[in-house]
Amino acid sequence: MYQILVVDDEENVRRGIIEAIDRENLGIDAVYEAETGKTALSFMDIRQIDLVITDIRMPEMGGIELIQQLRSRNRELPIIVISGYSDFSYLQAAIRYGVNDYILKPIRPLDLNGILESVFEQIEKSYIHLDQQAVLREVVLCRMVSGTISRQEAREKLENAGVVFRRGKYRACIIHLQTEGATAYLYKIAAVADRYLSRERRGAAFVNSDREVTAILWGNPFEEKCREELQNYIEKKSGFACRFTTGDEVDEIEEIPYSYETAKSSEKTWNGKVQNEHCSKIIRDVLSYIDRHYMEKITLKEMGDRFSVNASYLGYLFKKETGSLFNDYVNQMKISYARSLLADTSMKVYEVMEKTGIQDSHYFIRLFKKYAGVSPSEYRKSR
Repeated sequence: MYQILVVDDEENVRRGIIEAIDRENLGIDAVYEAETGKTALSFMDIRQIDLVITDIRMPEMGGIELIQQLRSRNRELPIIVISGYSDFSYLQAAIRYGVNDYILKPIRPLDLNGILESVFEQIEKSYIHLDQQAVLREVVLCRMVSGTISRQEAREKLENAGVVFRRGKYRACIIHLQTEGATAYLYKIAAVADRYLSRERRGAAFVNSDREVTAILWGNPFEEKCREELQNYIEKKSGFACRFTTGDEVDEIEEIPYSYETAKSSEKTWNGKVQNEHCSKIIRDVLSYIDRHYMEKITLKEMGDRFSVNASYLGYLFKKETGSLFNDYVNQMKISYARSLLADTSMKVYEVMEKTGIQDSHYFIRLFKKYAGVSPSEYRKSR
């Protein structure tokens, strides 16, 4: 789920952009607006923003100065610039500050949404990068949890995989996703958690063999404050609520399986679908239908007709109660199924595509890259 801020001193331009954005298909949770650069900066102090669209010419604080301020705060924040044909010198300056793309006036919805889709794909790839080094890292971490790797081998291979390893105490932690439909985002959420832990040099996160987002925490000790910061970071970046069960602290790498088991034993009645119990009956029925038929072509309109409810209202209710957009949820289910077929069978890529109910190969590859970060053939090779 993405949150966008549109900055432009002309209200009609701001409203035009906001109305042109295809929120549902792009997975956009909210679009905010600001009429000046100063207002935009103040707004970002209180709100998590994933992408900024800004005009290049504005009174008080121009687009270039705003971009400078944004870059000083966050070098990775995606920025799209709105420019006129006569603003070429300004545009050159904006490009030097590393804007992701620009769009010329008058703005066409097709161009705008195409640029947004491209930028969001860049964001997804920054979260998920399944190269050979990443595969090695995941294997080592899984072996640490299962107890099938020695201390020396684990440290050596993690260092080769680019993981900054710290000696001290160790603790296993399971990150539970509180929102129905979030299971389709396991790898992205694991990557978000891992980004925070890597930055703080406090551990590593991954998806284990039980299809759980797991973290191995290290350091001396892992403070409660750091755990809270990690939880807040995951929820802001992924848009999904989560909770943790943390295992007992241990002294040696070989004891991590014990810590993992104590984390699992503290789960009690958690079964990964608790949130479903709090959904309305109509959404529970829709989720149940999707679970049985996600390999087929399913549209929101068809679901509305099947369950005798307005499609727009059903989409709103689905997003409100599950935290996921309808199309995004179905596509994630399809690609998750495709990944399992590519990893566990010798089926050809086109056969896997047909199993997911997708008929267009170009569309299938684009979806697979969007959610897995690599093409189907590259994913199979990495496995």
